[in-house]
Amino acid sequence: MAIRERKGRVGAIPEGGMADIAFLLLVFFLVTTTIDMDKGLGIILPAEGQELEINKKKYFKLPN
Repeated sequence: MAIRERKGRVGAIPEGGMADIAFLLLVFFLVTTTIDMDKGLGIILPAEGQELEINKKKYFKLPN
């Protein structure tokens, strides 16, 4: 009985499926990610025509 040599298998990763997996992961993370919308600054603006006096001691003027 003769002993046969095993032929070595070359391991390869199928590249066609990699693009599919990357695309599915991209879609998954786009769908499941929550995006926080900025609410803006909490400033209450005066009504139109209403004037407010500004305390000028708090602010200084930069020289030109």
